Amino acid sequence: MSKDVLEITGHQAAASPAKRQKVVHHRDPPRRPRAAKIFAPFRTIGLVSPTSVPFTSLPLGKTTFQITTSVGRCLHTYDLRKGLNLVFISRPQTPALITATVAWKEQVLAAWAGEATQNEVGVWAFERGKKCGELEIPYDLHEPIKEIIAFGSWIIGRCSTRIEVWKSAKYEHYTTLSPIASQGASRGSSLSVSGGICNVPTFLNKVLVGKGDGSVDIWNVSTGKLVYTIFPPNLDSGAVTALQPTPALSLVAIARTDGSISIQDIHTDKTVLKLRHRDNNGISINSISFRTDGHGAGEDGQEPGIMATAASEDSDVTLWDLNNGGRIVGILHGAHNPPSSSHEGASGSGGISKIEFLPGQDVMITSGLDNALKSWIFDANSLSTVPRILHSRSGHAAPVTKLAFMPTNSEDADATGKWLLSAGRDQSLWGWSVRRDGQSTELSQGPVRKKARKLGLLSKSLEMDSSVKLEELKAPEITCFASSLNRDGGMGATPGAGGIWANMASKKGTNDTSESASTGWESIVTGHRGDKYARTWFWGRKRAGRWAFETADGTEVSSVAISACGTFALVASIGGSISMFNLQSGILRQRFPAPLTPVQAKKLKLTDPETAKPSPLMPQFGPGEGRHRRAVTGLMVDPLNRTVVSCGLDGKIKFWDFHSGMLLDEIDWSPMTAITAAAYYKSSDLVALSCDDLSIRIVDTETKKLVRELWGCRGQISDFCFSNNGRWIVAASMDSVIRIWDLPTAHLINAFQTESPCTALAFSDTGEYLATAHADSVGINLWNNRTLFTQVPTRMIRDDEIIEAALPTSGEAGEGLLSAAFENVDKAAEDEDYVITEIDSSTVDTLSNDLLTLSLVPKARWQTLLHLSEIKARNKPKEPPKAPEKAPFFLPSLTNGADAGQVKALTNGDSASKDSSTLYNANSRIVRPSLSSASQSQFTALLHAFTKSADQDPGPFVAYLSSLAPAATDSEVRSLANFTEMTAFVQALKARLRQKRDYELVQTWMSVFLKCHSGEIIGGGEEVEALREVQVSLVVEIDKTRSSHIYFDGFLPESKRETRLARLDSLLKGLVKTHDQYPRGFAVPQCMNDRLREPVDLFNSTRSLNPSLRTIPTPSFLVPAVLDALAQSRYASVTRVVPAEADTLCAQAIKDLGGVVLTSDSDLLVHDLGEDGAVVFFQDLEIRSTHETQQSASLLTGFVQRPAEIARRLNLPNLQRLAYEIKVDPTIGFSEALRRTRQPTKDHTALQDFLKDYGSTTYALRPRLLADQPLGATAFLDPRLSEFVLQIDHCNNEEIIIYLPFLMDDPSRSSAWNVSFLLRQLTYSILASYTPKFPTSITEVSRKGFRILPCAIYLCSSSIQDSTETLLSGLEATKLYFPDIPPALQYRIFALLETLRWYMSSDRNLPSRLSLTRALTNDYFKSSLTWIDIHLDAHFHAVLYALRMLKQSMSHLPAHKVGGDRNLIKITGALEDLPSLEELMPSRFETKQCFEKADLDALKVFHFLTGQLGTSG
Repeated sequence: MSKDVLEITGHQAAASPAKRQKVVHHRDPPRRPRAAKIFAPFRTIGLVSPTSVPFTSLPLGKTTFQITTSVGRCLHTYDLRKGLNLVFISRPQTPALITATVAWKEQVLAAWAGEATQNEVGVWAFERGKKCGELEIPYDLHEPIKEIIAFGSWIIGRCSTRIEVWKSAKYEHYTTLSPIASQGASRGSSLSVSGGICNVPTFLNKVLVGKGDGSVDIWNVSTGKLVYTIFPPNLDSGAVTALQPTPALSLVAIARTDGSISIQDIHTDKTVLKLRHRDNNGISINSISFRTDGHGAGEDGQEPGIMATAASEDSDVTLWDLNNGGRIVGILHGAHNPPSSSHEGASGSGGISKIEFLPGQDVMITSGLDNALKSWIFDANSLSTVPRILHSRSGHAAPVTKLAFMPTNSEDADATGKWLLSAGRDQSLWGWSVRRDGQSTELSQGPVRKKARKLGLLSKSLEMDSSVKLEELKAPEITCFASSLNRDGGMGATPGAGGIWANMASKKGTNDTSESASTGWESIVTGHRGDKYARTWFWGRKRAGRWAFETADGTEVSSVAISACGTFALVASIGGSISMFNLQSGILRQRFPAPLTPVQAKKLKLTDPETAKPSPLMPQFGPGEGRHRRAVTGLMVDPLNRTVVSCGLDGKIKFWDFHSGMLLDEIDWSPMTAITAAAYYKSSDLVALSCDDLSIRIVDTETKKLVRELWGCRGQISDFCFSNNGRWIVAASMDSVIRIWDLPTAHLINAFQTESPCTALAFSDTGEYLATAHADSVGINLWNNRTLFTQVPTRMIRDDEIIEAALPTSGEAGEGLLSAAFENVDKAAEDEDYVITEIDSSTVDTLSNDLLTLSLVPKARWQTLLHLSEIKARNKPKEPPKAPEKAPFFLPSLTNGADAGQVKALTNGDSASKDSSTLYNANSRIVRPSLSSASQSQFTALLHAFTKSADQDPGPFVAYLSSLAPAATDSEVRSLANFTEMTAFVQALKARLRQKRDYELVQTWMSVFLKCHSGEIIGGGEEVEALREVQVSLVVEIDKTRSSHIYFDGFLPESKRETRLARLDSLLKGLVKTHDQYPRGFAVPQCMNDRLREPVDLFNSTRSLNPSLRTIPTPSFLVPAVLDALAQSRYASVTRVVPAEADTLCAQAIKDLGGVVLTSDSDLLVHDLGEDGAVVFFQDLEIRSTHETQQSASLLTGFVQRPAEIARRLNLPNLQRLAYEIKVDPTIGFSEALRRTRQPTKDHTALQDFLKDYGSTTYALRPRLLADQPLGATAFLDPRLSEFVLQIDHCNNEEIIIYLPFLMDDPSRSSAWNVSFLLRQLTYSILASYTPKFPTSITEVSRKGFRILPCAIYLCSSSIQDSTETLLSGLEATKLYFPDIPPALQYRIFALLETLRWYMSSDRNLPSRLSLTRALTNDYFKSSLTWIDIHLDAHFHAVLYALRMLKQSMSHLPAHKVGGDRNLIKITGALEDLPSLEELMPSRFETKQCFEKADLDALKVFHFLTGQLGTSG
């Protein structure tokens, strides 16, 4: 049936419309932007009703209603009965923004239009969130459809100047209606259809259209006729703004721009009722609804006739009683946020878009431009005519400015990555659940609306120029926040009896924190725009906290931070001040820098700056120095609460001591750049800093050095963050591009451009999501990390490879976790970046033939192969498999039908087939040996092909073996039947090693081979020689070589001081970490007694340490103990402690004599060792068993590294320049270092200074005390004592520094070295008294609290006599009281005596008798090793080591000087029987065994100590 188009005009209104032919216009859909290769759009959270498009409702029977809102290009459907829970999200998304919606039957119609589709218009139909159809659009329609209604068999759409009509049965376009200006309209009145459309029940095929001139047209959509026009009451009424039929027949409510509402009888064209709000202030009504449950009006509220009105310029809902002339019976103030001028640039920050009474219900639904949807209920027995809130769903009313994923505490690890914290320009703070939308909530700021109602701010009855606005009652816009949940009490946290956000500085007295100590306290701190107070929040209670922390200088807060423990909050200002507060009590605890005390200020004034020369070991900044001169833009605290890191616009990065507030160090980049923001990754101690030169710089807080510079941003950097593993930096800039850098390579590996600039972003701790916020949206976008599920190429990209990416919506085309991982192959083929081909490991070329290359086989595959037996044992079924149940009787049996022939063929074959030896199933897992030769496997065939090939290329064989699963590989290796195949297998592995390919795979296969065939290999003949060749290529025999020289460092130069301090600090950090992990000590297993009896194998490759115990420092006296052992061995003649670094001496000896250096110092590779010189590190040594002709022996093997050979293969003269480049920038890769080595250096001076340490061997220091002795007299002198002797002999008013060995003691107590202070002072004084220049003091470097600090020891020759008498009296008393016990026990008791003397002299509480007994005898095998035991043991070690130093100092002095001093003679005699360190510090089992053999009673020891100390026990 043909149809033609008819344009209806005023003269043609009475004519019948002609029909037009159905024409379908095909429009090419717009090309969608490509997805980013690393991140896939997932969904958007925080969108409820952010647009001005009104919601639509749909009743589902008599039980519930579904409310549908528009959130841009998709729809959200909420179930009222479920508390407005989100039930459907429409998909796919519309090509442009949705402009109108209507619920019709079981569908929702959505009209869309916009600039993104070249003014194209469309109407789509959705059912249960899925698109089920679309309406036919006229070819000449380019106006957006602003309103849709559906009734009967019609769907009507209102545009700006026309009305479109469709048939609802087939979605076909029916006709177009074009209203004209009314004859009675005012001059210049608009022809637009501005006032909405509606239909009136019982008026068949009729639609009412409100126009811009104030009139209302009544059209018959079936005939296309203009039936009637209702004119406005006067010419100044303005345009129609709302139309709504009343429950009474023929009556329609009409609202106009002058604020009037008229109830019009369209049947008689008479005005039944005219209403006007007396305080409308020019606000026009845009939404009208009538209550239809028959209640609410009248004096008793039991009559019908309630009407509700609302406006987009207002936040109130007005309730009218239409009985008796109409009156206002109630105003719901502040139903939604009022429009606010403070949110500049934020679309839809307040006002009401629609109100609707649900049919037959006492429930009203409202939606606002504040991104909120609310339901209200009228209580039947309430005296108030105003409803109360029933349900509410909302989000940010203005764009989001800050994002961060909430951290988790150790007790709730399941919540990792679940909660997202956001702050917006609407002055609100939200917590979002990325798993369940219904759990998201806004953190309460107290009774803001209650205060507003009291002030009348939620009513428009006040003057418009009121000085107080609603937003002024809320906290200002949040500009920064920080969080830590370690002390968050959840819902049980006590908020306190006081109000919110109290300033402790203005309060008198102290705050009672006893209750919060058990329940927890605030866990979020926020800074606000233009505000000098930082505010706290309870995360568990989702409400404002107790404290408001004021900045020290009274300026605006610029940055905040919370310590990892959750106890301290740090607040920085734009003026440069930094303050630290206690979150539990709200009290100020520290400022950075700490203010000067009166004493410090006075001392500073008296100090002459010219004569004040700070020690190189002391801090270079004094108290009160180092404050930022401009705004602080970043603030961080390390996990151990030791260091505070701050940065600012002054271009400086400052490192503060957490406890003292003193400045430790700083990095100054001014005036080159200013730092605008910072991000901290605590796991690797890296800080990323964005600068105003559009770069991001990475600083290592441990070394305080710049390690990376990332460039590429073309606009101001708005936000950036680390990835969860610290490998990536993700940054957003104002050029609307989000960039991802790979930190190890500093390469830009991905970048994608979004529709609008990203203002904030955050990376989840689980690595699943990237959250972004954008300037034109109030929602938060979530992106999936595709690298968690699939291989994504992360090569370096160019600027022209930045792609445009579509933002995720609320679920339309967002990729889920699985769809992001396993995307469609066809879709992937569209983008070359997504094409991931299977790579054969044998086809990948190495970068260089001199480099060892690993395979591309996944790590999990070859690791599984190593532990396959354990995996099989773990997966072994616990019970035997059950027999399958019998098949039901109605199923056909195998002997029925066609299958019967197959069974017959198997059972009635010839006699040959009956022989079980000839029956062979190709799929059987049991292969007979007789058949294996006839049917050779591919593994065996490739192995034989390798042995027969001329070039001996193992590539095909290795490629096949690499492709097998772990179980199949294990089976193939086990199938090697004879020595011929075994030899071929090993030869193939050897050939692959010679090619320097697949190193970890070859090692894995060799381990499996030796595990499976070790029995056959032992005692083999010629075949085993091939196996040994593989070992020869990896290890070298060094046990039979002659050890010609053994050197120990006797003095380290000044250039090594920073390295030594850093090493001591590293040991201290490990000790503190161990103490924090095991605060109560270590449990001792029952088998410890047996384990301690076993000898220690130093070179056992199978030994491993518990990963949690790897932070324990190395043994304190390992080097002195080794020296003592060498002195008693056959190597005594070649062992020397040289007065210099031992590296150069070893290098010279190897260069002259040849051989191998055994060392733990990698610097030996840089020295000139000659053409054949080699290095083997102690960590590479291993003892292996070898079976010779008649007896078995042990072979000491190790990896040999020849520097000359390495340099030759790298085409370098030596490795010194390569080592220099690596030292200059340790973060560069080997290839980059090699490239720089082959280029001319930029800093010749620095290179020459570096090469000085690797030049010829010279003795810079030679002790004059040994002028009458050969240099070898220092052979077994303790390295610390040797260093002291060399310094004191050549002292020229320079500081003498001794680095004490690091003791394993309790870091929470004072250093255990304090016990032996007097003994060490005596040693230093004796040696110093025999030098020409007696120094007044020396400096010892050791642990002081939680830091490595220098401490001065003053020397005095007059005190030698008193110290000697005290020492001798204690030693003589001990030996007289215990004459029959071994000397080692005598000195151990003396060490206990000295320890107790120190406790008493320093007024400390003595340890318990039980602790002393355990420390003396090491008898703790049936309990646990506590830190008290460890600390007392460290006391013993400190005293015994000091005695050893004193004895060695006596042996060091010339005999004629010792003989002339009575004190020296006495000391020499008393210490003559002092054993070696091995006997003085035996193992715990040996100590206990020694006590048992000596039959020594601890009670006797305590009796002796009581007598010596004069105590009562």
